[in-house]
Amino acid sequence: MGDTITPSTSSPAAATAIPTTCQCLGDDDITGSLFDVMVTVRVGKGDKTKEFQGHRGLLCHYSSYFKRALEGGFEEAESRTVTLPEDDVEVFDIFFSWLYTRSQFKRKHDDPEIPLSMELLI
Repeated sequence: MGDTITPSTSSPAAATAIPTTCQCLGDDDITGSLFDVMVTVRVGKGDKTKEFQGHRGLLCHYSSYFKRALEGGFEEAESRTVTLPEDDVEVFDIFFSWLYTRSQFKRKHDDPEIPLSMELLI
């Protein structure tokens, strides 16, 4: 597999070694590599914050940002939490839905106030 890190004893998953590399889709053990451990992604700030629970391997496979944050020597790798206070919840929701469905975003209703970054995705 790859290198592993063992969380400190203050971590809830202290007894579990965490793989620090994601395997590519061509590997036989796709389930084990992409759907490995769950992580939390907090998006937005204030009362517009939303938490997403997702598989670390899937996030790392499709995003170099998450790969560096969750597999590097950063706090996020140990805590299994990434905070994105400057990102738009609706935009991240589209990305997150795409991760699991691989389908394009479809609007649920007409919203004239779609953030610019979301318009670029459509």
